[in-house]
Amino acid sequence: MSQKYSFQILSSYSKKLLKRCRFHSTSKLFAEDKGGQQKPPEIPEKPEEPKKPDQSLKPEPPQLPQPPPLKPKPAPPTKRPKYLIAVHCGFQNNAYEKHIRAAIDAGYKVLEQTGKGLEAVEIVCRKMEDDPVFNCGKGSVLNSIGSVEMEASIMDGETLRSGAVSGLNNIEHPVTLAKMVLQRTPHIVIAGHGANQFATTLGFPRVPPQSLIIEEEKEAYRKNSESYPGFSAVIVLDPNGNLSTAMSSGGMRRKLPGRVGCCANVGTGYYADNRIAAATTTDSQAIMKANCAHEIVYFISKGLSALEAAQKTLLKLQLRMYLKGAAMAVTNGGDVAVTSTQGSFDWAFKRDGEYKFGNTEGFFQYSG
Repeated sequence: MSQKYSFQILSSYSKKLLKRCRFHSTSKLFAEDKGGQQKPPEIPEKPEEPKKPDQSLKPEPPQLPQPPPLKPKPAPPTKRPKYLIAVHCGFQNNAYEKHIRAAIDAGYKVLEQTGKGLEAVEIVCRKMEDDPVFNCGKGSVLNSIGSVEMEASIMDGETLRSGAVSGLNNIEHPVTLAKMVLQRTPHIVIAGHGANQFATTLGFPRVPPQSLIIEEEKEAYRKNSESYPGFSAVIVLDPNGNLSTAMSSGGMRRKLPGRVGCCANVGTGYYADNRIAAATTTDSQAIMKANCAHEIVYFISKGLSALEAAQKTLLKLQLRMYLKGAAMAVTNGGDVAVTSTQGSFDWAFKRDGEYKFGNTEGFFQYSG
């Protein structure tokens, strides 16, 4: 037998032997049951998770008796004053008390006689325009070419109507012309040549421009003084609960001709809406950017007091524009708020015959 053939028989035998060994080794992995049938090994079952306790069976905590709701304390009743006139005239040094008092007394007499706040606020401003110690009317500061340019405004809080004029140099009482703008036109501001034409149409008396310039202002102009006389800012509460406000001013010394300040811009230097009336003072350009007077009224609508509203407005002015200022606000309940972060400024008010004057820096409120 050849060697090659022997190797083939051996290989065939080895394969059969190996196949038989595989069968026997695999069969040991299966266990026979009673019927003699083989079955695969059982896989142990996964142990059951412990049952969670039923939350619905958990006892509820006992209900404790609730205290009765607290009732807010009623605000003490406040009696609205029948007559109130408030004035401020800028940053001064106790210089104008008797002048302010004379103006307030004149308006208070009209308020008692007529009961109309718009009439009284005009009279107070006219009285201050006639007094040369104030920067309004006669006594106004001079512009860059050495002439007077005045502006004035007035607002009725009941109707929100407002009138203002600017750029006047030959009219004795600009506030009265502003009142005519409110009552006889649909406009708010008339300025310059148009304001003069409007005055001519109404037959307003004219005065020589030089008659409005005083010697003290000529001297201050020559020295380029940075101190200013006080202007006119007035708020009136009448017996019907209506608020009115008016302002009159000669503006800035050495201003450019035609410049218009906050005194002629509603919502900036002045505002009234029968909840509150406000008048502000500081750098006029900053007041117009920050809309100061209307900001005070806005904060009042959010529930702040007159004092808090004025404080927040001045703080906003200081944080946003790095400027200080002052404001006076009067509510329709007769509260008077006086605020200043810049320095002492003259203010006064007369409420139901009681007169009060101050020259202060800080935050004060006088309740009605």
